[in-house]
Amino acid sequence: MLHVSGELNPAAGGVPVRPEINLEAALQPRQVMGTLAAAWTPSPLPQDRHRRSIYALKLRGLRDPFCEVFNEPNLDLSCERREASTIVPQVFSLFNGQATYDRAVALAVLVLREASEEAAVQAIYRRAFGRGATADEAAAAIAHWRRMTARHEKLTLAKTIRPLEVVREAVEENSGTKFTFREPLDEPFQIIEGKRDMAVQAAMTGLRLPCSRQLHEMDLLPVFQLVPSARKAQVRPLDRLQADRFPIEAMRCFHI
Repeated sequence: MLHVSGELNPAAGGVPVRPEINLEAALQPRQVMGTLAAAWTPSPLPQDRHRRSIYALKLRGLRDPFCEVFNEPNLDLSCERREASTIVPQVFSLFNGQATYDRAVALAVLVLREASEEAAVQAIYRRAFGRGATADEAAAAIAHWRRMTARHEKLTLAKTIRPLEVVREAVEENSGTKFTFREPLDEPFQIIEGKRDMAVQAAMTGLRLPCSRQLHEMDLLPVFQLVPSARKAQVRPLDRLQADRFPIEAMRCFHI
């Protein structure tokens, strides 16, 4: 999805990066060696957050819910066999997840540079599926785009505000007394947002819905055709697969 939306940073190597994960999971209380662990904060720069998942920092006590629903292995144990499943929560995660929302907004920003609605829709299909849209697909997408644009002209979207602190509750080890304290989150002052909050224009927000649908279909459909051929070939590492032909994020979710 990052490749399709034009956000993927193809750089290789370097220190681990912290991608954005579900906010509730990021702020959940965790313990490390008997003490409370710091909350998960994403890397400040988009070009760091938008790298291949092979470069993402992995903590045994904190799993990314988006990867977990796609059979991410247990980080506490060695993984001798990968499981693959197709289940309903994967659909909901793709349709309603913040990651898909952000990628759809970025894709809408990208294709709105095209000269016409038809050209924008064709660009979406070329980036997501490697082909142009048929006449029926283009007509349906444009009609849906216009309906959503009209709807969003009447709506006001709240701007995303990152919390500056989180209230923790703990128990004193010796007395058993409960106490609370505030953990400041310094990173929000440094984080440079992506294109999420650019979705204030009705046309852009309306186009986000068709973009989200194509990203959803791209992730669930082509991957099953890609997995056998990629495993059979076994001649090129994942880094060297032709990124313009394959959905990178779909492959990374299933860890080919």
